[in-house]
Amino acid sequence: MLLFRRMMSLSNLIEADPCDTTEHINDWQRSVAFATDTTQLCDNILVDGWYRVISGAGELMPTECPVGGLRCNTAKPIYLYTDDLPAGEEAYPAVGVTVTRTAFASNYDGNCKHTEYEIQIKNCDGYYVYFLKSITGGCTSAYCFGKELPCENGTTSENGFSPGCDTFPDVDVTPFVKATLTEKEAFSEFGVLMVYSQATFECHANDLTDGYKYKTRWYINDIEMKDAIVEGLSKTDVEAGLGRMLEDHWTSEYKPNMIVKCAIQVGGDGFGTYGPQHNSDVFFAGLKIDPSSSTDYQVFEGEELHIPAELTMPLSCAWPRNVAQNIIDNIKQNDCVLVLLNGVPDYQLNGKECINGITKDGIIFNSETCGIKFSHSNWQEKQIIKIMGQTDQVVNVADRIVLLRLYNSDEVEPRTMYWKNIHLPDIKVYVKDKDIVTLGKSCYSQNDPHMRTFDQKYYELQLHQGLTEGEYIMYKHDRLPLQVSAYFRKCSSLILCNCGIAVRSGDSLFVANYCETNYKGHRKTNRYMTQRLCDDQSLTVTKSGTTFSITLPTGTKVTFNYGSSYVDGINIIPSVLDTGMTKGLCGIYNGNSNDDFIPRDQLAPVTDIKTFASSWQVKGAYADETLFHPDGELKETIYNGQQYCTCVSPDDVYPHGSPEFNCDLTAAMKPCRDTKTAIGVFTADCATVAARKKRSASYKEKVARQKRSTSDYEPPSYPMVSDDETSVIVRYFAIPLFLS
Repeated sequence: MLLFRRMMSLSNLIEADPCDTTEHINDWQRSVAFATDTTQLCDNILVDGWYRVISGAGELMPTECPVGGLRCNTAKPIYLYTDDLPAGEEAYPAVGVTVTRTAFASNYDGNCKHTEYEIQIKNCDGYYVYFLKSITGGCTSAYCFGKELPCENGTTSENGFSPGCDTFPDVDVTPFVKATLTEKEAFSEFGVLMVYSQATFECHANDLTDGYKYKTRWYINDIEMKDAIVEGLSKTDVEAGLGRMLEDHWTSEYKPNMIVKCAIQVGGDGFGTYGPQHNSDVFFAGLKIDPSSSTDYQVFEGEELHIPAELTMPLSCAWPRNVAQNIIDNIKQNDCVLVLLNGVPDYQLNGKECINGITKDGIIFNSETCGIKFSHSNWQEKQIIKIMGQTDQVVNVADRIVLLRLYNSDEVEPRTMYWKNIHLPDIKVYVKDKDIVTLGKSCYSQNDPHMRTFDQKYYELQLHQGLTEGEYIMYKHDRLPLQVSAYFRKCSSLILCNCGIAVRSGDSLFVANYCETNYKGHRKTNRYMTQRLCDDQSLTVTKSGTTFSITLPTGTKVTFNYGSSYVDGINIIPSVLDTGMTKGLCGIYNGNSNDDFIPRDQLAPVTDIKTFASSWQVKGAYADETLFHPDGELKETIYNGQQYCTCVSPDDVYPHGSPEFNCDLTAAMKPCRDTKTAIGVFTADCATVAARKKRSASYKEKVARQKRSTSDYEPPSYPMVSDDETSVIVRYFAIPLFLS
């Protein structure tokens, strides 16, 4: 509703130009020269509004009363009354001016002022538009336009109407428009001899005949470019592209993304005039978005969509005449370019609206520049806009609709200035839901511990199976630096229990540690939670009651419960971006439970739980994969994640500025950065942790840090491997949770 109101307010502020009306009147029988006693036209069904007249009979309303009516194919023709105008004022306004005029209907009884109408007229520099009202007083009455009649059979004129009707060749041709480049040499304003390669439109036809003369005409958005008329052309001349429209003919008035048409007339010796115009099909000159598609675009969450974009006309360029070819090639490729930015208009976004710690942007871009680029050299090559449906970890009942904008901003200065501020209508993209496939697919570890994989395979992880206490990797992403580890300690002679959880995303880390250990001959108890959020790969941490929730950049969510001395109910909910990309105790998330028990560094699954689970224990050669280092040190990782950008067009007022964009995401979602730190979690500084990697702090140093007078002091943390390698049983007794 808010969006609708805003769009309504914008439409009220920005009133459409009457010259842009798409309502046309094309009926030569409205000519005042057309007299009939069989009336057919009645404008009682005419909708009040602006109209453009495009009849060959003429576009001007008659200014003299058609006495006696029965003209313009109606009983009471309506004409423009001028007797009440001030002295010296013309009936029709100057360019760009709108005037209000009086019109009267002339009755067949001789009354020239039978019914009065107030109309408006605007001069659109080449044509007029009229604001007309529906007639009153019953039928039949209609507005008159023009004063000419069609030429008689066997004759024609420039437009097929009087005056100038004469004989012509009875020959049909089928024109078409071709966009190309033409070169000319000229001196620049600095006296340098330059080569100018300019966009040119040529009118061709494959069915021309020798022995005739041809005339070519050009139209842009149905307006004739009279300076571009060329006549007296031979068949060879037309085939050579001499019936052309140059940049000088249109760049002062029009921009690309225009409708171009050409027409060919046939004349010759022995004929009084050129024949009627044979018109080409319309040619869209500018930027096209996937012209082969007639449907709206659809993309699933977590999947990529390619939208092709292509130019239908070339980019102009200029270079010094006397320079080396490699310099010319560099200018064509790197200087004469058109950069078009893509973004999501911010009127449809609310950056503060978050669900599950994820923004509701809808789509993101597989790009580093938030746009595409064409050059003089490659203007005929398609460029691809790569977008991805943004995951939101919400099962959406209906498709999300996102508008994609492609435009040339104020700050981008194309070499060819008529491309400046070019834009297209916003493209509608439907983002289709895929989160429903993740419902009920969570992997968990519940004391003591009962395990379940993503694909719903159940098993136990116990001492009597030959497993030992320690850190185990539950979840690890194949392509991104994402990892979830659980720590298990003895809680009886035969049973292991959860006592810690750690979540990593890049250099960011969250740890909840409630495990006991031996340190320098003393029993020590870890009772802390700490987090380190270092970059845009970071974690989003929230707390509700006794449950913590950590969201990874893929949309994967990790939850657990805690008490004064325990951690339990570790639950990992996958996202669509985890499909086929996970390993660890949670198995491969692919819908096939038969391949869940794949040991580390192996390809085939096993049936023995000890073989499978022990391979994911963090020890020995894999000890550097720990997430429970007391100083927060992490194994350095090298990964090549796909880069994604969020690109936001700053407003919906044309011309648009440059987009706000962020290209630091490595997954198809964007965490909300304003989520508050949960109470009870110490937030570490990334720079401090980095400095610690250079030296190992002693226990005394740790104690000293803990005793410093500060409002956010670091809780005590102890190594998870005891000095004598003797296992220590976790004892459940109340120790207050450290609060930051």
